[in-house]
Amino acid sequence: GLDPKTKQKSTGPTFKECAERWYKAKSPRWTIKHARSVWKTLEDDIFPHIGRDPIADIQRIQLVDTMDAVQSRGIGDMAHKIAQRVTSVFDYTQDIGLINSNPANDLTRVLKPKPAVKPRAAVPKQELPELLRQIYAYWGDLVTRVGLMVQSRVFVRPIEVVSMKWIDLRPDDGVWVIPE
Repeated sequence: GLDPKTKQKSTGPTFKECAERWYKAKSPRWTIKHARSVWKTLEDDIFPHIGRDPIADIQRIQLVDTMDAVQSRGIGDMAHKIAQRVTSVFDYTQDIGLINSNPANDLTRVLKPKPAVKPRAAVPKQELPELLRQIYAYWGDLVTRVGLMVQSRVFVRPIEVVSMKWIDLRPDDGVWVIPE
């Protein structure tokens, strides 16, 4: 067999070049904020380690070492997202025929488990009147105050309040239709 030390590097596209193609194909379906976040994590956490390497030459151990470095920063859940993004770049590259196998399959297995998510505590019934008084007394940002007032009456997630559009309201019958 060949001595791995003398193995010639491929001349194919680098991980970064493949990531750019993947990003260009996938990002039009994302929000601008999400697209920026995805690219920034690749730039900050992945490209410095494997960005210049030909994608066909990247081995599982390199990916494990890269993810160890990412996780050592103490970013828990974000490390899992970054691993999923790396896996997606390899999936895409395999799908378009530039590599034959994906060394990043199930890359999240090498990470520490995600921290357990604790459900948000409910306000005890006896504390509700005081909470409502504090909301009404709040004189900060008007949009925040109104959002809190709406939430205290309809019990929806904050994202649903900030995403609400006037067209979703039916004032004639007092209904707010929340789109799926």
